[in-house]
Amino acid sequence: MRFRREIQMNNIKSDGFHTVEQIAPDTYRIDECGAANCYLAVGKERALLIDTGCGLGNLKNIVEQLTVLPVDVVLTHAHCDHAGGVGWYEQFFVHEADRTFVYSILSSRLAARAIIGKNGKRSDFAKLPFRPKPVTIRNGHVFELGGRRITVVHTPGHTRGSIVLLDDNHKIMFTGDDINPFLWMHLPGCTSLKEWWFDWRLDVVWMF
Repeated sequence: MRFRREIQMNNIKSDGFHTVEQIAPDTYRIDECGAANCYLAVGKERALLIDTGCGLGNLKNIVEQLTVLPVDVVLTHAHCDHAGGVGWYEQFFVHEADRTFVYSILSSRLAARAIIGKNGKRSDFAKLPFRPKPVTIRNGHVFELGGRRITVVHTPGHTRGSIVLLDDNHKIMFTGDDINPFLWMHLPGCTSLKEWWFDWRLDVVWMF
């Protein structure tokens, strides 16, 4: 199985910014220059793209090489290294608590360029085809992919609208920045450490 995964990944046409690893059946990690990760969960009827990186290269072309199914896009939170590529799609899902002005700044292309800084050129950021529409979600929202259900759990902390996504059948948790040795809790829009640590963990353990 490992050999077959490597052959499949090697057949993906690279854009020079993304590399792909299959981490579970029908589940892929898409690495953007070692700086950000996106995840693609594929069901029988739809696929779910979790986060979109900073917006370098052509993320949609990579995704289309992994699945021909319709793709929904969800953000674990509204920061630029997770939302930079949303403009490849006409709409995206985001928790209602991240629909405020501070997160519109923190998730902007300007912020993404600031993060990349001297390590990238302006031309590395693709011209995106859409000005996507945000679709509000709340705790408990379920993405039905066809034989695969992924459930949203609200995890305020890094942002007020941060979420993790639980794939119960495959026992996979997509955590965004909530499991991160360098989790920033000092940015505008972060909650207190108490709220981040205590208020959601029991819910996640109980559901998972």
